[in-house]
Amino acid sequence: GLKTGAEPVEYYHHSDLGIGRHVSIHGRRLLLCDADGFTRNFYGIELEEPIQYRMDKVPSAPRSLPPHNDLGMAEDALQNCKSLIPKPVQKDFMKFFEKDRQGLESHVLRFLAQLDTKLPIDKDRRFVVSVHLSDDTVGVYEPPQRNSGIIGGTFLTRGRVVK
Repeated sequence: GLKTGAEPVEYYHHSDLGIGRHVSIHGRRLLLCDADGFTRNFYGIELEEPIQYRMDKVPSAPRSLPPHNDLGMAEDALQNCKSLIPKPVQKDFMKFFEKDRQGLESHVLRFLAQLDTKLPIDKDRRFVVSVHLSDDTVGVYEPPQRNSGIIGGTFLTRGRVVK
């Protein structure tokens, strides 16, 4: 072939591998300690006995959770601190099935509310506070009032509210 000056590249072959041998991967030396049943059958001969390796316990630093920054739900933020791949917070399904809408019985507590203020423009504002028993969420709705100058609608989207 052509003599370009390129050095031949050697690749690992199964004959290079075995228990007790070293392999270099990404510049790091790895010691092969054991093999599974298929690998032992593949070689057809009895491989060396497994090498006992010791994993030193790394002392873990005490975890302190940061304060909630009011973005999203506190439970979701806590899950983000516990794992790189957060799992969704488990819901109480038994409570949901017991307190979810059943026909005309909705299991929603509704309260009429008004702003506690001294401003005359806000004195006449009325709100409907809905507490959903199935998942402990709260929603606040302001019914539109004619000629008040305030457009009604959703005041607080349904969600869990911190005390």
